[in-house]
Amino acid sequence: MLRQVLTLEVHPGGWSLFLPPLAREPLEQLLRLIAAASAGKSQPLLSGVLPLDITGHWQVLGLTADPGVLEVNLPVCANWQAYAGWMVRLEEAGATVGLRSWKDDDGHIVGTGGGNHLLWGGPDLETNPFFSRPAWLVGVLRFWQRHPSLAYLFSNPSVGPASQAPRPDEGSASWLDLELAHQVIEDLPEGDQRVLISETLRHLHADRSGNTHRSEISIDKFWNPAWAAGCQGLIEFRAIETLPRTEWIGAIALLWSALAVHLLEPAHRPETMEPFGPRLHDALMLPSALLADLEAVLARLAADGLMLDPKTFRTIWDWQNPRLLAWEQGRHGWRSAGPGKPGHCSATPRWKGAAPAASSTAPCAASN
Repeated sequence: MLRQVLTLEVHPGGWSLFLPPLAREPLEQLLRLIAAASAGKSQPLLSGVLPLDITGHWQVLGLTADPGVLEVNLPVCANWQAYAGWMVRLEEAGATVGLRSWKDDDGHIVGTGGGNHLLWGGPDLETNPFFSRPAWLVGVLRFWQRHPSLAYLFSNPSVGPASQAPRPDEGSASWLDLELAHQVIEDLPEGDQRVLISETLRHLHADRSGNTHRSEISIDKFWNPAWAAGCQGLIEFRAIETLPRTEWIGAIALLWSALAVHLLEPAHRPETMEPFGPRLHDALMLPSALLADLEAVLARLAADGLMLDPKTFRTIWDWQNPRLLAWEQGRHGWRSAGPGKPGHCSATPRWKGAAPAASSTAPCAASN
């Protein structure tokens, strides 16, 4: 049986209380009791105050100190404009106190390594769109599986089975189990299917140790009664890192929103997953393959009337995969620009005359 703990500590300067995570009404009741009990006495120092905004009555901005970084959890955003506005405000507020979303690695601007996870849900549990549209959710999962760029291109350099956000086909689940789970959920009738969706999928979206939090698309907060914050109707996309520019972060969020709209149409949903096999890591993780895959995604959205500027995503690709080798008229040289994705470099041949320009990628080991 899970129990929540309230901790009271008395020290020379007064006393402090650590409050467990609580929903809005129990937290308000507890705070009123503390205020009444401490009336006329010294006020306690409160910590651990993390209300669960399940009903949407509060806008909760969560700040958590992690080793070396400050984790920020945004309140529920009703639309993309609200999300983008929050990102701008956080960048401005961070700059005033010396905080930023990037670091200087020997002259190369890199991410902090922290996640910039995106979560989908609903304004409240009663109107959560995924509870009553199980086939839509399956379409999302299959689409993401068929497009490795969505797992690798916006993540930090640690990707693949040993990362903190492995794809479902890199985790502990067998291919057969994933296929069967998708088929079962897809065949569910419309209506509130939150329990069946969660119990069918949650344990399959896990890393190879069985950790259901470490997954590219985590279902751990969808409907998991095993812990207090587990029943929020949330789908968490974890293969996204914090990028150095807010417009890049906003562009990724807009891409995710456009894909959600695109996949609402049943005809746009893949009918099966793609069995990549060894190609997933041997070829499809290479920078040129990731760019081609993302361009195919953007073209598909454009054909559906959902136009996104490809230049922004090309800029992100260039930053993630800095060019290390330039070749011109028989001369070549290494330029130390920092690592791109694990073990890869991007080489761009330059030609004169009628020979076409080409771009290729290959595994390499570079040294200064």
